[in-house]
Amino acid sequence: MGITVGIVDDEALFRTGVRDALEQAGEFDVIGEARDGTAAVELAKRHVPQVLLMNLAGLASVERIRAFTPDTRIVVLAAPHAHEQVVPALRAGAVGFLCKTGKAADLVHAVRVVAAGDAILSPAVTRSLVEHITKGSSENRDHARRQIAQLSERERSVLAHIAKGLGNVQIARAMALSEGSIKAHVSRVLGKLGCDNRVQAAMLARDAELCG
Repeated sequence: MGITVGIVDDEALFRTGVRDALEQAGEFDVIGEARDGTAAVELAKRHVPQVLLMNLAGLASVERIRAFTPDTRIVVLAAPHAHEQVVPALRAGAVGFLCKTGKAADLVHAVRVVAAGDAILSPAVTRSLVEHITKGSSENRDHARRQIAQLSERERSVLAHIAKGLGNVQIARAMALSEGSIKAHVSRVLGKLGCDNRVQAAMLARDAELCG
């Protein structure tokens, strides 16, 4: 059995497309589908998928799913303009979000990444999310800046790339460092900031207006 995945979306045709993309990759096992949040909770309780791909229709159930199956990694599938609904989902425990109009290869990569314990940010969605997050209160901004002040100059650079939605390989290329070095830097950044994953670190960076 490969990586187990559940799919939540109110459009059957979209669910079929996601299932086909994952099954063609040959390393995933789609063990259930649901059309809304209520059905998603039942799916999670019954099958306990490693990864649950969920559209905006299921967002209200993220906390319930996390309570029943804390090891299930939830990824939101949303349109780029839907940032106002995505932010609460991330705070509730989702570990990433992707643009629904993205490529199948990006979806496959994202499922691999979150199943391995990391988080994922779609650059297309992140760009829309930036404006929403950076309009936060001055209190949030000041708190975020105090947190980031703990980082070295190189660690701040790594965090800035994380906030842009780049993966370790892309950051390594941008900074002319090895992927292993970037993994170590990311680990230290998360530890110093008290963040559980890259999504939380990216949101903190945006609160601090690290990327302008």
